[in-house]
Amino acid sequence: MEEMAISKFKATSLAVLERVRKTRRPVLVTRFGKPVAEVVPPPPAPRPKRWLGSLAHTGLVAYVPAKSHEWFRWRSSDGILNGGLPSEPESWEALRTHAETISFEGLPSTLVKRPAFALWFILVYPHRFTPPIAKLTEDAIWKSTA
Repeated sequence: MEEMAISKFKATSLAVLERVRKTRRPVLVTRFGKPVAEVVPPPPAPRPKRWLGSLAHTGLVAYVPAKSHEWFRWRSSDGILNGGLPSEPESWEALRTHAETISFEGLPSTLVKRPAFALWFILVYPHRFTPPIAKLTEDAIWKSTA
């Protein structure tokens, strides 16, 4: 372990702290040859065991304006904030069945009439991304590739 006089530590403390952080080697600070303090590196930050499941509990938060003309404004005067974590994992069949029940009711007619416009809409207004807009976009993509 490296030893350093307190006067030298005082003059170069920032450089010493950075060196300890980078090299992970402690430094013993002494005064008149006797230990006063020990500068040690911090413990390593905990890392997730695996990154693959780190998005498992991510939720979708979307703001739905109360008035249809306010969909195309960044802010609106009144609306509902929908969000939360998903419940227990469902089967693919249950998810498909749920997706089929999503209606376009409440979406601006501009988006429903021109689904390709929905892609631009999602980029400009990401906070308005809702399941009906996702379904509208997906339907438009499937129709264009068929």
